[in-house]
Amino acid sequence: MATQVILIRHGQTDWNVEPRFRGLADIPLNEAGVAQAEALARRLASEPIAAVYSSPLRRALHTAEIIARPHALPVEPVPAFTSADYGDWEGMLVSEVARQHPDLFDLWRRHPDRLQFPGGESLDQVRDRAFRALMEILPRHPDQRIVVVTHQVVTRPLLCAALGLSTAHYWRLGQATACLNRLAYKDGEFHLLALNDTCHLGASAPWEEAQG
Repeated sequence: MATQVILIRHGQTDWNVEPRFRGLADIPLNEAGVAQAEALARRLASEPIAAVYSSPLRRALHTAEIIARPHALPVEPVPAFTSADYGDWEGMLVSEVARQHPDLFDLWRRHPDRLQFPGGESLDQVRDRAFRALMEILPRHPDQRIVVVTHQVVTRPLLCAALGLSTAHYWRLGQATACLNRLAYKDGEFHLLALNDTCHLGASAPWEEAQG
């Protein structure tokens, strides 16, 4: 037996559509995002879920609450699962950052592991805090299935950490809004069972590289 982690990216927001660097801005799900969360809930309704954890930001928390409802479970907010601190870039359109900070934006796209967001965090800092929190949670749930709802700027580094990869591989791990990933944890090792799974969203599931 193993502990299974269902790692979920929150549903869509208006800032995903534009797209903007979202980070710590506490923006809500839009109508499409709520529908995506409801699709996730329907997909997971028949699975035995022991606990639901979430970033405290409301786009993740609302997604988690919708998923938890069929299981009559509370959602436990975990500050370490919050989005990255994008510093000076928070709230900016991706196109604005590319135009105003071309060298740093190029570094972000080519070598994301080398970038410290101006006035904010690095991906390694995000990875370290989120992975530490996950490893503290796992012993509470031997041979159980848990859900963690967070942000793609957290799911990607978490997946890198679980698979023994550096955050240089960040862009190679696609993460659509409301996607789910599955990890099995046993005997101190993670095994990837599913990546960027959007079957519950049907043919409309978008491929996107939006920022946070």
